[in-house]
Amino acid sequence: MTEFVSTQVQGGVAYLTLTRPQALNALSLEMIRAITGALQNWENDPAVHAVVVAGAGGKAFCAGGDIRWFYQAHQANDPLLDQFFVEEYALNHLIHRYAKPYIALMDGVVMGGGMGISQGARLRIVTERTKMAMPETNIGLFPDVGGGWFLARTQGHIGEYLGLTGAVIGAADAIYAKLADAYLPTNAIAEMVASLQARQFTSGEAVLEQIASFTRQHADACVPSTSQLASNAALMCVSTRFDGCASTVIDGRLRHRPSPMLRAVGQR
Repeated sequence: MTEFVSTQVQGGVAYLTLTRPQALNALSLEMIRAITGALQNWENDPAVHAVVVAGAGGKAFCAGGDIRWFYQAHQANDPLLDQFFVEEYALNHLIHRYAKPYIALMDGVVMGGGMGISQGARLRIVTERTKMAMPETNIGLFPDVGGGWFLARTQGHIGEYLGLTGAVIGAADAIYAKLADAYLPTNAIAEMVASLQARQFTSGEAVLEQIASFTRQHADACVPSTSQLASNAALMCVSTRFDGCASTVIDGRLRHRPSPMLRAVGQR
């Protein structure tokens, strides 16, 4: 593997960890290639029945693509910039169609490219530290990495709202919006992983059931939420699509964009 991607196979489960915490596990082209290669190898390995993906450092699962590198590559007319997106989107497609259970531990920041490597998971687990967003509109980009697919499958018009505003949501709202499947407190993750590593699995379904036994224990926990999407007032706002407060929020965000194009859109 690379400096920023570590892998391990134990008891029939493959573990892939992004190990670039100083950059909130932002994805480089090298990391994308390492993840793709590992997943392809495991998909064809009869000894691997499921894959668990996580981020190191305690602050982020993955904050997205490496924006600083994007800028530097653009300034240098580096052809690898286009290649980054080609290979990133191919990785997203691989995950969505993966033949074995792919489990994403979405602890901490999960944004942009981080959504791309988690939304295709068979099981998407959030924690009290989850901060989820598709903030591409902040830099004048559309919600990519499959955003047009998974945002369209959210509750009501929440996907449109998140895609246009780049708003950040927490665990409760991620589950409500169908962008996550289960909640697990951060302090229970290590115990859950240890329980997986203590067993020898012979099927992916058995791995999912073992994880479900942990998430069920916390099903009645008070899932923290720092956003307001789950409140009645916010849902009324979002449900009106582009009327009233929803259009005011979207217009306000567009007006404050650094991009002249987006400022022009906001002034219409």
